[in-house]
Amino acid sequence: MINACGITHPANAGFASHIGVVLDKPTIGITKRIFCGRAKIPQKEKEVQPLYHGRKQMGWLLKVLPETKPIVITVGHLTSIRSCLEITKKCLQGNKMPEPLRLAHRCAGEEKKKWGTSNGS
Repeated sequence: MINACGITHPANAGFASHIGVVLDKPTIGITKRIFCGRAKIPQKEKEVQPLYHGRKQMGWLLKVLPETKPIVITVGHLTSIRSCLEITKKCLQGNKMPEPLRLAHRCAGEEKKKWGTSNGS
């Protein structure tokens, strides 16, 4: 799982797709906003709506928690529309973002604290 677009990108290959191709590994793109495409916005907890780009389904919108906006789930590389949704659902543990991304974000924050902020010099 990568916190970036998969195939819901104007070039049909966002960062999640690119990383999957480079590493030759299955990837799923998870974002908090629709970058490309259209979908009905799910209103109820656990409601899922398909995300389309043109006439082709490229992913899903999933409302994880009642008080949050839905997440966008897209095919990255070597995954299917169905598998990216099912895998993501299995990785949810009571938070808006799937557990692998939540833990990665937390670890990155801890490392950032260790190194302090940088002004680019």
